[in-house]
Parts: sequence; structure tokens; C-alpha cells
Amino acid sequence: MKRFDEATEQLEKSLKVAEMSNSHFLFYPLQVYGDLEMERGDTSKAISYYNRALRNSIDLNIDHQTMDLHKKISYLLLYDEATISEAKHHLKRYNAISDSLERHNKMVSDLILSGIVKKKEIALSKKTSLFVYIVGGLIILSILLVVFLILRNRIHKRRLTRKNILIESTAGKIELLEEELENNLFEEIIELAKSNSPEFLPLFEKGYPEFVTAMRDLNPTIRSSELYFCALAYLNFSTKDISEFTFVTIRAVQVRRNRLRKKYDIPSEVDFNEWFRGITNGGVV
Repeated sequence: MKRFDEATEQLEKSLKVAEMSNSHFLFYPLQVYGDLEMERGDTSKAISYYNRALRNSIDLNIDHQTMDLHKKISYLLLYDEATISEAKHHLKRYNAISDSLERHNKMVSDLILSGIVKKKEIALSKKTSLFVYIVGGLIILSILLVVFLILRNRIHKRRLTRKNILIESTAGKIELLEEELENNLFEEIIELAKSNSPEFLPLFEKGYPEFVTAMRDLNPTIRSSELYFCALAYLNFSTKDISEFTFVTIRAVQVRRNRLRKKYDIPSEVDFNEWFRGITNGGVV
């Protein structure tokens, strides 16, 4: 009992302080008063304090406290037949506020969830956009790379074609020059042969080195005069031509041909000049 008195004394002090400071939040000490009276067993006083606290919480629009007080009052009034109607009223108000708060909480939860979902959607959209940009960039880079490689390949082929054309053109020019030089050399050799010039044999050796080498392989001790005569045969000069160039008779040329046939074992059925031309495929002609 002493404990209740001490609690009551403290509550009275708290209530006086709240009233003196013009505090509007009186529902809490009033509700505690009601709880204290419930502990004492004085239901009527408890209901009185709860009603005062209820009016204060309604004035302050504190829904959670109002709902809780409606519930407390309805439970206390249900025990008396005379107050059942009032108890139902408080219970109805409790349910109404509870439903309202539940809807409000659901709305808040939905808003929070919607915000979270929206943030996730925005984040996903950003990731998707970034992915699209990256993939698009890679595709563009791939296309540019392919185009670059194709263009480079075409340029390389064009350069190679021009180079080949130039090489072929240069090679053709060189070949023409070589043919021209060979023709000039051949003509000069023929002219020297016709004039029985001592410069004939050195120039012939320059123009037909393989033939000269082949003859020296057949006869390492071959004399210049013999090589000179064989060179005229290689150039396909006739017996008459040789007699005119060397200022000897046709008979003398024939005799020398026969000696060379025996010396080099040339068959009688084989053309003399063709045999010498057949020992090598080199030379100017």
C-alpha cells in the first residue's frame, strides 16, 4: 500500500509540473494514474483517468495512444451490463483507428517498398544502359576494326599490285635492254668475224663463255686458231663464208672441217655446224 502511495505522490508532482508549464501532453501521467488505480482495484477511477487521458490524446491527434486508451476503456466497461453499449463504442473506435493505422502503415510500407523497388529499377536501368553502351561501343569498335583491316588490306593489295607492275615493267625494260645489248654484241661479233678482226675471238669469248669452256674441256690444249675456226662454225657460217672471211680457198676450209671431224669424232651424217652448236645451250643466241 505504501508503494502505491509513493507512486501516487510522484504522479501528482509530475502532473502539477506539467500543468504549471502549460504542457499539453497530459495523457501519459493521466494514463499512468489509471493504471495505478487498476492495480488498486478502483475501476471507476481508472476509467475516469483513462477518459481524461483519451480526450487529451484526441486533442493532440496521437492515434496510437488514442487507440490504446479506447481498448483499455472498452475492456473495463465490458464487465458492467450498464456500460456494454459504451464499451462497444470504444471498441469500435479502437478498431477504426487500428484499421486506419494499419492502412497508413501499409501505405508507408508500400511507399518505402515502392521507393526501394524504384531505386533498384533505376540502378538496374543504369546498369542495363551501361551494358548497352559497352556492348554498343564494342560492336562499333569491332565494325571500325573490320573496316580498318579491310581498307588496310585493300591498300596493301593496291600497293603490291603497283609494285608488281613496276617490277614487271622494270624487269621488262631490263630484259629489253639485255636483248638489245645481246643483239648489239651479236652484231658486233658478226661484223668482227666478217672483217677477220683479231678482236673477234676475245669478244666471242665474252659473248659465249660456255661454248669456249666446253671446247677447252674437250681439248685443254686447243689453239686460238682452232678455237677461232670452231667459233665461226658455232655461229653457223658456211664453208664459203669462212673462206671469204679468212681469205683461204673453199677446199682449205673443207679440209680443215674434215680434220676436226676426225679429231672430235663427229659422225659424217651429223651437220658440222650443228654439232658445235649442240655441245652447249649457252651464249648470246
